Amino acid sequence: MPLTMENARRLLERDPDVTEVTQGGNVMGGYLEARLTDGRAVQVDFHDNPAWKDTDRLAGRIEVSYANRPQAEWRYDDNDMAEREHTVIDPAAPDALQELGRAVEGWERAGGLRTARASETSHLAAQQPPEEYAYRWRKPGDPDRHIAYLSTAFDRDQAMKAREDAGYLVTKVDEDPAILYERHRKASCMRASHILERYDSPDQDAVRILHSIVGEVNAHDPENDIAAYLTYPSDKAVQITGDGLTAANIAEKREMGGWDPRKDPLMRINVQGDWAGVTQQQADQIVWDNRDEILARASYDGGLSTWTLHQLDQLKEPQPAQSLDRDRPEPDHKAPAQTESTTKRHGPRL
Repeated sequence: MPLTMENARRLLERDPDVTEVTQGGNVMGGYLEARLTDGRAVQVDFHDNPAWKDTDRLAGRIEVSYANRPQAEWRYDDNDMAEREHTVIDPAAPDALQELGRAVEGWERAGGLRTARASETSHLAAQQPPEEYAYRWRKPGDPDRHIAYLSTAFDRDQAMKAREDAGYLVTKVDEDPAILYERHRKASCMRASHILERYDSPDQDAVRILHSIVGEVNAHDPENDIAAYLTYPSDKAVQITGDGLTAANIAEKREMGGWDPRKDPLMRINVQGDWAGVTQQQADQIVWDNRDEILARASYDGGLSTWTLHQLDQLKEPQPAQSLDRDRPEPDHKAPAQTESTTKRHGPRL
């Protein structure tokens, strides 16, 4: 029996260390959030939105993410807990439900519920760094730009050991995490902007990250200045964006923007506030054309996820196009006529 949201919810509700289970949705599909007794949380994302099946790297999969605070207070801090930033599950696998149970239990037991950091609920929480400890790693000869943030020194040291065992050069970071995180965020966005300006055509990995950034920024600040680049699957657009609107309001926005949910896979709210229909290709082109603005906005978003920064750090320089001349076969050249010599040669003639 495939793992569904319903049986996943039943599993979470039976867990004695889970105090509350809530349900919601995002552009990739539906999700469940389980709040633990110590204030931490687990989010189970069902990547089942058909509109994103060609661009979502986890389409058709279930993703279990971990945080030190409930989802409502998340700063997208995706702790990696000794190399495990998230668990990905195939819902059709025979042991999918058991795998979900193990993933949740592993997070509950990591460091012990009593020793885990308590939830931060003050108004200062949004200005705190994503986690309390950090480390850097790189392959020999590579630039030192990779940074991982973790919730405890134990988690950090375990992750460092795993990196070292895999052949990386690893160093602890003793700087103030708040300052480190801000510098990291600004440097990652600036570096990404410089790389992407060298591309002649959209890079699909970068497009996916840009969509993710627009979604994150919008979640942190609904009045942000890049909200016009956000798109919604047509089958959920009214549910997600229609709160407080009457049927007449929605009809007017559809008419003015030209959105037809029967034909358009995605909807975006343009700068006039009207609802316009777009294809996935058009949505990708929008974020690509506005990549500098999106990255500039991300650089001063104090809630930008460390996972997003990690993905920005992984962006590669564009590979130079292979020369057309190099692709052409070499012309046939006749060997120059050789003059016979009376001297015996012990090898090829030169």
